[in-house]
Order: sequence, then C-alpha cells, then structure tokens
Amino acid sequence: MYQLSTFDMPVLYYCVLDQPIEVSGYINSIANDIGLSDEALDVGSYAYDILVGFAQNLIISWKVIVGVGVGGSAVLGIFFLFMLRVPGYLSCSIWTSILATPCILGFGGFYCKEVATDWSDQPGKYSDGTVRGIQALGYTCWVFCSLCVLAIIYLRRRIQISVGISKTAARAVMDVPTTMIYPLIQLVGFVGLVGLWIPSTLLLTTTGEPAESTTEFYGFQMSYVVLQYSNEIAYSFWYFLFVFFWTSEFILAMGEITLALCFSKWYFSTDKRNLLGINIGSAACMTIRKHFGTAAFGSLIIGLVQFIRFFLIRIQQKLNRSGAGNNVSDVAFGCCQCFIFVLERWLKYLSKNAYIQTALFSYSYCRGSRDAYYLINRHSYLMGVCGLVSDAALFMGKLFVVVGCAITAFGISEQNFTEDSFAAICVMVGTGILAYFVIGIFSNVLEMAMDSILICFLVDDEMFGAQGSRYVPEELDNFIKNIDGKHRDAGGYSIVN
Repeated sequence: MYQLSTFDMPVLYYCVLDQPIEVSGYINSIANDIGLSDEALDVGSYAYDILVGFAQNLIISWKVIVGVGVGGSAVLGIFFLFMLRVPGYLSCSIWTSILATPCILGFGGFYCKEVATDWSDQPGKYSDGTVRGIQALGYTCWVFCSLCVLAIIYLRRRIQISVGISKTAARAVMDVPTTMIYPLIQLVGFVGLVGLWIPSTLLLTTTGEPAESTTEFYGFQMSYVVLQYSNEIAYSFWYFLFVFFWTSEFILAMGEITLALCFSKWYFSTDKRNLLGINIGSAACMTIRKHFGTAAFGSLIIGLVQFIRFFLIRIQQKLNRSGAGNNVSDVAFGCCQCFIFVLERWLKYLSKNAYIQTALFSYSYCRGSRDAYYLINRHSYLMGVCGLVSDAALFMGKLFVVVGCAITAFGISEQNFTEDSFAAICVMVGTGILAYFVIGIFSNVLEMAMDSILICFLVDDEMFGAQGSRYVPEELDNFIKNIDGKHRDAGGYSIVN
C-alpha cells in the first residue's frame, strides 16, 4: 500500500533506519490520506524533542554523570558503611521509622474522627452511611495502631539485636573489602551472557519463512509479512529462554555462595584483626571446586519455576489472541501467576539461606535447604524482624547515595549550564539513575553480609551457646549484653529464644 524509503545504516550486517524522525512525517501523511487527522496518530513530536534533548545533554555531560554516578556512589556507599557503625545512628534511624508507623495510624484515626464529627454537624449535606464509613475508618486506624504498638513492645529486643547484626555486617564488609569487587565480576558474567544470548536469539529469528497476512484497519485491508517457524525452531526458542533463566540464576547462586564463604569465615575467625586468608579470590576458587553442583542444582529449580511462569503467560496470550479467552480464564491464569510468583520468591529466600548453610557445613543443596528451613522455623520472629531492619537500612543507604549523587551532579551542571536549567535537571536525573543501579549492585553485598551474619550467629548460639562461644564479634556481643543482661559465657543468649 505505502512504501517507506530506506535509510541504510549497517548494524551487524542489517539495515536500520538512520533518520527515525522522518517516520513521524510518513505516519502523519498516511493518516491524512485515509481521512484521519494529524492528532489521531500523533507520534508525539513534542515528547520526541524532549527525549532528544535529554539524550544530547547526557552525551555532552557524560563525564559528570559517570564520574559522580559511579565514583560518587562508591564514596558515599563507603561513608554510609562507616555511618552504620556510629553508635546510636542506626538505632535512632530504625526506631524513628518504626515508631512513625503507629503515630501515622493514630493521627489518621484522630483525623477521621474529627472529619466524621464535622460532617455529622452538617445534616443533609452528607449521608449517614458516609459519616459512619469515616468513623469506621478512624476506628480501624486506631485498631491497627494498637496492634503495631503491641507488636513493637513484643519484638523490641529482637529489633535491637537486628540493629546490632546490621552494624556487625557493615564491619564485616569493611574488614573484607574485596567482597565489594565481586558484583563487578557478576556484572561481567551477565554482560557476557546477554552478549551471547541476544545475537543467538536474533540469528534464530532470521530462520523463519516469510508469509503474507492481512488485517483490517479503520475499514481498510492492509497486508503485511509475518515469519512462520517450524516446530524445531519454536522448541529452540524455548530452549534458549530456559538457558537464559538457568544461567542468570546460576551466576547469582555462585555469587551468594562466594560471599557467604567470605562472611562465614570472618565470623568464625577468633582473630578478626588478622584476615589475610579471607578474600574473594580464595572463596571463589573454593566455590568453583566444591560447590559448583550445589549452585547449578539450586539455580535449575528456580529457573524451571521462572520458565513455567513465562510459559503460562504465553498460553494466556495465545488464548486471548485466538478469542478463546474469557474472564474466567484470565482469573485462573492470574491466580496461577500469583502462586508461581510467591513460590519463586520463597525458593529464592530459601536458596539463599541454603547457600549459607553450604558455606558453613559444605552441605548439598537439599541438605542445606532442609536445615535452613528448620532454622527459619525455630527463629521465625528474629528472622522476620532482621529482614525488616535490613531492608530499612538498605533503603536508607540507597536513598542517601542517590540523593547525594543527584544533588552533586545538579550543582556541577548548574555551574556549567547557568542559562539552561533543563540541562542541569537532565544531568541530575541521569546521575541519579546510574547511582541507583551502582549502589543497588553493591547493596547486595551488604544484604548478603547481614543474612550470613544472622545465620552464623544463630548457628553459633545453638552449637556453642551452652559453654559460651568465642566467635561472636565483640561489637555484637557488647551490643547484646546491653539489652539482654547476660554475658555470652553464662550459657548463651536468651534473646534468640
């Protein structure tokens, strides 16, 4: 029907459009020819101008973005680790965020009560049902506020020990600084995987047989070409997808075992000032030699769950396209998706704890998963509270680094682009996004340190608590004695029971 002229620009022996802006003019001209207005198929030239300006500012200021986004996030991340070890800082931050929840709920209940009272004094303007609904909402807020207060009182000692474990994990990362390098190694592995997987998948897509198909568009019959694939090629697509899921999870599993080895060695070292034998290189070699199969089997299970989830999504799309789908099938597939998503998250959590057990006792994946499961059951309250506290600490760290890097980049750019605030905002946004991804990579190390220190502490208390353990870090031991009132040589810590 219409033919778009080709602008040749070779990319991997393929021709792509060299001037995509002219596509907008062609689309609008086609819209006019078939009787549609320009606004009906407006491809967003204004949005395109904003994107082009954003990209140009990023290219011009790439040195500032990379320097502040990477270097600044590394400096602020190290500074945040020091801040975690400052006495009182983490405790005040965590308790402030925890106590803010019941305060907000209580204020919300009071506000709803005042609003309901004010509305009841205006008869005829608001119905009785609306006033009673606002009153019920206020009472509900007060009920949840009371539950939060009771939960905080019951879990107060566990919250305190979670703060101590987070501080100890920060010290472990500082004492074994080579662990901060491992995310870069994982990043190289992911880049290599994507670099091999995408070209292979694109090459596979070129093996299809072209076939002509037609569709109706605003009363007009339009012809287009589709590629049809044989069953062997379709199976190859599914195989490539499974390989991607399995390999990506395998890279993550190898990293978790390697980091767990480093932090478990650090915990069970009697002399934590002499750590010459603890580094990421020796831990990685041990993981490859002794725990390669454990990582492969654990990642295989999670990869299969992800593959099944994607397969269900594909089936749902096929049903909807063929017209066989309905509300019942959508609800059924939605429930299945939710169940598989929860199963995937649970398996990842269990696998992480199983890898820590593997690092401690050289267990297989099945034995490590079983022991991790029973350990979580025995200390479910403490594990849950530590998870919440670690998430809060990591969130504060990410927020601190991202905001700090973004403000720094904005200040530098404002001096260079004094008359163009849009350019400074673009640089600030680009730096913030880059800093978020960089600190996200390194925060995984701190998260793994928190989980490893917690598991090591619980295992240590169960194994040596009766006679008094000599492995508990002095920093954590002194912190616990202040809230538990019991020395570690006097028969273990009652706080973990």
